[in-house]
Amino acid sequence: MRKEQPLSVVILDMDNLKEINDIYGHVTGGDKSLRVLADYLKRMCRAEDTLCRFGGDEFLIILHNTAAQVAYERTMQMKEATSKTKITADGGEFGIKFSGGMAAFPIHGATNAEIIIRADEALYKAKQLGRDRVVVYQPG
Repeated sequence: MRKEQPLSVVILDMDNLKEINDIYGHVTGGDKSLRVLADYLKRMCRAEDTLCRFGGDEFLIILHNTAAQVAYERTMQMKEATSKTKITADGGEFGIKFSGGMAAFPIHGATNAEIIIRADEALYKAKQLGRDRVVVYQPG
């Protein structure tokens, strides 16, 4: 990492993907909702940001030259935009919600690995608190 610039990492996890798959099917429900979420995230990321699928229903976003507070605000904007989306599948309709965990360099860690681990810990906390929220890493 370049020490002169802030960097924030956000890990997002789509809420209730198993239930969406069970009710609407894996292709017309789960896969479709993951594609819609990815499209929203891609449109809302800047050219210098990095977006990738990080696991089954998780996405990792690296917000270059972005301090923690700004990253939190941007993630909340993403959350707001995606929460208004309705997906039609097999005669039903559902929305997209996600939980997010965020950590930033240099305040939450000194290495890439530390920042990612702490963003993941914050994501776990968001899920513990009931999902559908974004949590910034807090020590302890």
